[in-house]
Amino acid sequence: MTTRDSMMFSCEVMVQEILPGLRAMIARELAEEYNMNQNEIASSLGVSQPAISQYVRALRGRKLRILTDTEILAEIKAVARNIHEQNVRDGVFADGLCRICRLIAAKKLIETTYNGPFITQPLCALR
Repeated sequence: MTTRDSMMFSCEVMVQEILPGLRAMIARELAEEYNMNQNEIASSLGVSQPAISQYVRALRGRKLRILTDTEILAEIKAVARNIHEQNVRDGVFADGLCRICRLIAAKKLIETTYNGPFITQPLCALR
């Protein structure tokens, strides 16, 4: 572990590593299971169509190391299903991501998977 790694906030790992991977997994799920096109997915996730293209082709967001946790995988599928069923209602994606992030934090997957310890702010919503 480098000095830089030991000085990272858990939020940095979430933003740099986990969030892109979650977006990629949800984008692939929407494309493969619900046959949504890339423009629909981009609109649902609040990113550009080229970003979705990269997620679907696994050129972006492929570093996610928590893929083996069945509870998180089930939640990712549930988020994709909710996005599809609620037809791009505002907040569906954000609510789902928040649930997944809280689950990751509760299971201490950031620390155990990404070689913690990490700095966590006392007022952080992930605590």
